[in-house]
Amino acid sequence: MLIPNVVILYGAPKEGKTSAALTWPTNIADFDFDQGVLRGRGAQELLEKNLLNHIKLPWPASVVGLGGSTDTASPKPKGLTDQEWLKQKLMARAKEPLKGWLELWDTFVERFVSSLEDPATRTLILDTGTFSWIACHRSLLQYVQLTSDKARERLTQIEYGEANDRMTTVLNTPRSYNKNLVIVCHTKPVWGKRLNSRGDIEEYDTGEITIDGYKYTLAAADVAILCKKEEDRFYGEVTHTGITGLPVGTTLEPVSYANIITAIETNEKLQKLAERK
Repeated sequence: MLIPNVVILYGAPKEGKTSAALTWPTNIADFDFDQGVLRGRGAQELLEKNLLNHIKLPWPASVVGLGGSTDTASPKPKGLTDQEWLKQKLMARAKEPLKGWLELWDTFVERFVSSLEDPATRTLILDTGTFSWIACHRSLLQYVQLTSDKARERLTQIEYGEANDRMTTVLNTPRSYNKNLVIVCHTKPVWGKRLNSRGDIEEYDTGEITIDGYKYTLAAADVAILCKKEEDRFYGEVTHTGITGLPVGTTLEPVSYANIITAIETNEKLQKLAERK
């Protein structure tokens, strides 16, 4: 059994991230910002056994595609998934006063703290870390709009510092309560810069991907696993680690808490054998 850790499971949609998160030790409290936890493998069985506390955190009604009136007239651009289009709308400047984000974040904090204090809860899941970060800084922007004399479309750099502090506290606190934290994240492309044929600097897609959301999420994590799918094969690769016995490059098939334990035990045995030679 591992001591409680912070683990990131990231990857493209439908690559088994949520299903993997649901294999962590029960009882589990899931914070469903993405409205998709109950589609994960094993979710219904955990609910029936009262091992999963499903905490639905619906978006404010004004958000596109979720029944609001202010954004629904905007068509989704071709080539974008529903998740990418939703994120694009969420990250746009707040041209109208925000509504509902303060209430969403307050609800999350209240339920998060109660789950930390619940002795039966062993694992907390943020699904997704990407959208929980959006809720964090949008709630702060709504507060600034309500308390400022001037119309505000975005946070200042100093104000983002407060949002960073809030999110860092969320990521670091479960350890002090002896809880696991599993952060499910989307991915985004890594962009580079280069000189084009005209001698101008241009941005280009490097073909690499990284974790989407709060930029310091990886710094708070003990392990990051890139989840992948090939036909009916679900597996993952360790891309960041602070755990002895689980080196970068370790393949887990499928990604699960039990397979992480098995990989660590196997690597430790191999290490001991190598030391005896």
